[in-house]
Order: sequence, then C-alpha cells, then structure tokens
Amino acid sequence: MSRFRVIPRAEARLTRQQMYDIVRAPVITEKATIVSEHNQVIFRVPLTANKREVKAAVEGLFAVNVTAVNTIRVMGKLSDTVAGPAGAPITKRRL
Repeated sequence: MSRFRVIPRAEARLTRQQMYDIVRAPVITEKATIVSEHNQVIFRVPLTANKREVKAAVEGLFAVNVTAVNTIRVMGKLSDTVAGPAGAPITKRRL
C-alpha cells in the first residue's frame, strides 16, 4: 500500500458568497510579486478551507483554469507588550 493517501475526486459546488468567503484577500508582498512572474497568485484563505474548495472558488471568481493549489500555514509571531505576550493570528495562504 502506498504511503500517499488517495482522496476520491469530488467537485466542490460553491455559491458566489461562499467563493468570496474562501478567497479573502490577495497577499501583496515582495515574494508574492516575484512568484507572480511564474503565473502564480497568493491568496489569504480560512484555515478550514481545503484545496478543492480553493480551486473551485478561484476558478469561479476569476474564470481561470487552476492547475495546482499549494498551501502553507503561517504561524503568528509573538511580541511582548506591557500587558504580557501577544501574538498575531495563525493564517493560511494558498498559491
């Protein structure tokens, strides 16, 4: 048995509002600009979103053909404040 789990293909059916809820905002950084030269775009998405939902949302909103979806979980940075340690929230990005 392969160590890779095979996920059966299931087409995600999303309403227009659900698509906007999944694709929250584009990430505009120097790294995202460099990646855009290779026809890739980075979006902020909820932690609960999976790759199939993100693919369906991007294809539905922008009328493009998505070849792959890569994910990364970005941990928030801790900083010391007068009231004690505080941190930025954990976010998720999709390429």
